[in-house]
Amino acid sequence: MTDESLLYEIMLDDYITGLTWLANSSLCYATTAGGTMYGMKPEEGENIFKVDAHKNGVLALAVSPREGKIVTGGQDGLAKLWGCANGNLLKEIKAKHWVDAIAWSPDGNFFAINAGKSFILFDQEGNEITRSDPHESTIAALAWKADSEQLATASYGGVRIYNMPKFDRYEKLEWKNSLISLTWSPDGRFIMAGTQDNTIHIWQMDSVDKHDMAMQGYSNKVRALAWDESGKNLATNCGLNIVIWNTDRKNGPEKTKPVVLVGHKAKVMTLDYQVGEGMLASGDESGMLFTWVNRLGKYKLMTSCKLNGAVCKTTWNSDGSRLAAGTSTGHIVVFDC
Repeated sequence: MTDESLLYEIMLDDYITGLTWLANSSLCYATTAGGTMYGMKPEEGENIFKVDAHKNGVLALAVSPREGKIVTGGQDGLAKLWGCANGNLLKEIKAKHWVDAIAWSPDGNFFAINAGKSFILFDQEGNEITRSDPHESTIAALAWKADSEQLATASYGGVRIYNMPKFDRYEKLEWKNSLISLTWSPDGRFIMAGTQDNTIHIWQMDSVDKHDMAMQGYSNKVRALAWDESGKNLATNCGLNIVIWNTDRKNGPEKTKPVVLVGHKAKVMTLDYQVGEGMLASGDESGMLFTWVNRLGKYKLMTSCKLNGAVCKTTWNSDGSRLAAGTSTGHIVVFDC
């Protein structure tokens, strides 16, 4: 990333809590701890809207993979459905709890939010369909299966898996600890969760007994989880390093050695893979933004630059031609890649 590749730059009002692109579009959206949401058109160097989204700060941001709609969640106990074109408010949802996890189904027909110990499911218009019975503790993360037929939740005690279209029953994957992050492999074979005790816990969903395994040795809680385009490699944050697990074997990464990327001098906070070329973007607490390229399984550091504040969000657009990053000071940059 160089001055020549810098397409757009702006300073927003506070810590960047959400950053994402509209699918198949040049529009980019950001939310802040100050409670605002911004719509940006980096190619034209302009903001298209700024709205006061949530009192006391925005905690979550998710854009529909199909329709031009955005969902935000905040400390005010609300979730809000917005139009992507001009930030018009379409629906206000009273969750009565902090909303810091939002997940659209991959087909764009539904979205789910956490509301304390339960989740609430909505159709794409924001109409409530159902809400779950209480979990053991507050739901920390939500993850859909790629076929949009199942929704997984993470909390203390393990993972619950709910089947569409009715969510009155669930399958429980037990784990006697708190789970803080969650992802479902693109091929549906594995569910992986970051835990409170600095491990990644994995369940093999295509085995008869849902074989589970723990990947240990992490120096911090694993919150950044990013799948590459092949759907076989999962990048995770591990202190100053990046640890990448391959799931292509019968039992996934069990009893294998991961790829470890060394280069950051501060704790890695965010990871995101590019579509197409397969570059991996990573950002750390010191403000360094790196890109790594994978050539036949070997990663090489390609570019680096220093941003204003800790890099807390990175996101590629849907065709992999643009990389956006946001920081703790509200600094946002977009590079032409």
